[in-house]
Amino acid sequence: MAKWLKDQGEADFVLRIKKHEYFLEKGEWKSLKALGLKRGMSLYFQGLKVTKSQGFGEFNIVAKWQRTYHGKKVKEPRFFLTNINSLTQAVSADRKRMGIEEMFRDFKKGGYNLEATQLEGKRLLSLLLLITFAYTQATLSGDILPSKGVANYVGRPKEAKRQTRRHSRFYLGLHGQDWLDSLDIFAQEVEELVSLSPQKRRYYQRGRRAASLIQSVF
Repeated sequence: MAKWLKDQGEADFVLRIKKHEYFLEKGEWKSLKALGLKRGMSLYFQGLKVTKSQGFGEFNIVAKWQRTYHGKKVKEPRFFLTNINSLTQAVSADRKRMGIEEMFRDFKKGGYNLEATQLEGKRLLSLLLLITFAYTQATLSGDILPSKGVANYVGRPKEAKRQTRRHSRFYLGLHGQDWLDSLDIFAQEVEELVSLSPQKRRYYQRGRRAASLIQSVF
């Protein structure tokens, strides 16, 4: 892929490569894992032959070992193959890619399960257009719920030692309506349970108020 992208000459790219890959520097083959990188270090090599494969060509290499990620120590460095002539810009591009990965998960089994449709051509394009509208609506709705203080009713709150919430804004928007539907399905059973434990009614009323706020979003 790196060779093909370079031959096209129309786009910048940053591709993750494994630590056991080799590059040629001053006539000597060196392994990426033997660079001796430590936490907090970054290295940038420009115009080096990468891998011992014939005709692969020359690329730039970025090696970076981030100290922490979401409050946890990063266990090992990352290595990138790129045609970008700047370490800072290459690392920034990879960070953007991680955001795109989250969207891919939402399009797959984490959300709309697009792959299972096995559509092609115009039918696939039509479905992608519909998913784009639905994805935007779900994300915007999920972005409103925390401001109303009712996000914990739809998605599980973060654990005590967790730095980020377990569920994304997209998840909240996607499953908010499901939560409302479940209230209607089990409404009679809930009323019977509350009648057996009158002291719990205030919690039930709080939940009904939350349902009203969630309904206003959708």
